Amino acid sequence: RGVGSELVRRLCARHVQRGGARRDLYLITLEPTCGWYEGLGFSRVERQDLPPQMGLEVAAGEAVSWVLGNRLVCMRGTGGAGEK
Repeated sequence: RGVGSELVRRLCARHVQRGGARRDLYLITLEPTCGWYEGLGFSRVERQDLPPQMGLEVAAGEAVSWVLGNRLVCMRGTGGAGEK
């Protein structure tokens, strides 16, 4: 229990330790999982706010989400206490 949350926390921490900022982290997910990611310090962003490198990933995600009957949501990391 809590393995997924711990994995995301550690990956975010590793990114920050290597000089990155949490706000540099982006993800795409399905609408039902947004609350889980929000609890881990991510917030929703508009597609046009994503880095252009994620274009193909977003296009594939939109196709899959349509097949699954869900809505694709883009999210970005937010700075936490003591983080960039």
